[in-house]
Amino acid sequence: MWLLLAASGIGAIGVGIFNEDSVPIIHALFAVMAFLFGNLAAVYSYRFVRPSLSYAFVLLGIIGLAALALLAGNTYLGLGAGGMERMVFYPAMIWTLGFGAYLMGDEGRSTPG
Repeated sequence: MWLLLAASGIGAIGVGIFNEDSVPIIHALFAVMAFLFGNLAAVYSYRFVRPSLSYAFVLLGIIGLAALALLAGNTYLGLGAGGMERMVFYPAMIWTLGFGAYLMGDEGRSTPG
């Protein structure tokens, strides 16, 4: 779990450092890294949460990964490139909030490794 989150964080840092206007290829590679590993972490987190919430987290990760595949194939479903990019980003961010809240309320249990 920590490796997926670290890779997603490195991707997010790279997106911030490398501007899309000046170095679009590097920016795109870091964006794919952030989006891919962030949504994979959402799917993988099913191992650490109770079943009802784990289903929601897996669904969020799958939505983000499917949107990433559509974005990579230039299929925007009428949303435009920016709208489809948000469909990749938002599920991972919703998962981050939910998983963080779950961990904060998780008394007496071990944290994910």
